[in-house]
Amino acid sequence: MSTGTFTIKVAAEQWVPWTKVTSEPDGGITLGGPTGKLMEVLAQIMMFEYVLVRPPDGLWGAEQPDKSWSGMMGMVHREEVEFALGPFTITPQREAVSDFAIPLASENQAIIMQRPRQETDMGGFLKAFTMEVWLLMALSMAAMSSATILLVLAESRLFGCVIKNITSHTMLWVLKALTQEGELR
Repeated sequence: MSTGTFTIKVAAEQWVPWTKVTSEPDGGITLGGPTGKLMEVLAQIMMFEYVLVRPPDGLWGAEQPDKSWSGMMGMVHREEVEFALGPFTITPQREAVSDFAIPLASENQAIIMQRPRQETDMGGFLKAFTMEVWLLMALSMAAMSSATILLVLAESRLFGCVIKNITSHTMLWVLKALTQEGELR
């Protein structure tokens, strides 16, 4: 710390790689990293000394249900320290209880993934249903065809008429029934 005309209290907490907070054996706290260097430069130029104070809960700070504040924001709000060092997100709630300096750094974080590629899949239409569904559809087609063939054969014996190509006609009727391609009247 530099020799100055007055001493201020500053709240600080670990913020790698920007702020390195170290507790000394004598109970003091030292500040390292780029933020520590900035504090030293400011203290020399503005001629002040500073004492570092860590928040008891180790938090940056959030508004509590009873409208009090935790962490370093609470320390600033309760005027236990003059200012706090940290990666504070500026929110309307925080702006209501403190003034923010111009940000030293800004981060944009994102989750990234490989861009999906469009691929041609000739059998893609089969993936709409599971194998069980396809098997049940085939079984119902066979059952409907068999029942229709038996019905047509019984009808032709009953009325004494002969119907040609019963199997192919029946399969077409069943296919139309499944695809709902019948004539509309």
